[in-house]
Amino acid sequence: MLGGMRVWAQFFSLGLSVAAFSVALLPRKYSGDYVHGDDYRLYPHRKLLRWPLWWIGLLFFGYVLIQAINPAWEFVQMENSWGMRKIDHIEWLPTGMRTPFEMMNPWRQMMIWGAPFLLACAMWLGFTRRKSILTVASTIVANAAILAVIGFAVRLTAPPRKILWVIDTPVWYHFSTFIYKNHAGGFFAICVGLALALAVWHHHHARQQMCRSSAASLFVFLAVLLLFAVLLSYSRAAILIVGSYLVIFFVRGAIRVLRGRNRQRSPLLFGMFCIGFMVFAGF
Repeated sequence: MLGGMRVWAQFFSLGLSVAAFSVALLPRKYSGDYVHGDDYRLYPHRKLLRWPLWWIGLLFFGYVLIQAINPAWEFVQMENSWGMRKIDHIEWLPTGMRTPFEMMNPWRQMMIWGAPFLLACAMWLGFTRRKSILTVASTIVANAAILAVIGFAVRLTAPPRKILWVIDTPVWYHFSTFIYKNHAGGFFAICVGLALALAVWHHHHARQQMCRSSAASLFVFLAVLLLFAVLLSYSRAAILIVGSYLVIFFVRGAIRVLRGRNRQRSPLLFGMFCIGFMVFAGF
């Protein structure tokens, strides 16, 4: 949704988070294959009340709410510029600023912060099985891969200041559906780490179950695709973050190769790891 920069996208994000949080709070009954003993009913709000992050978040939003209702400065629009004017306020309480909602103010900022906070709470309440976490993580990686392909196509064929070929943007360095490059880089960098983590998990799970194949190779391919998306976003911080991911991934892979049972293949695989790491470092 255009990187969440538009007001309508932020309303959508908050609405979806509120819906997810509301559904996660509904009591659930576990029976049949979902229990090892007797049937039971789960009341998620009890789990929420025992979660420290919930109370930390309420304390944080309460502090910002006091700032919002106790402004010390007011936005003033002048003919060719704008300024701030001091207004009456309660001195001993936290203070904020009274500014237009469309530009940015405490109410809009709480709306932006509230969406990930409620989503995190919904995930804490709703995810009771590992399969749910793997499904959502895989869906996020797949969604990011689709956005990356769209970004490649837009970068090659669309005019410099067009998102999805039709939406005007004031900057030329947008990528995919993200207006700002650091937003795109941050999103794809997280998804690279998520794809690598899923690849490691599927590989380890396949070895434990003695499976002939697994989805690890697919997630490594998606990680490479998302890596190119990070590079094309031109976000230097995101590139450094992905570099740290790859250092950890290469070191872990090299250790596992050296400790592997098949000593004849270890030098070859270790050499491939080293070459891949040097190519990335050189790039």
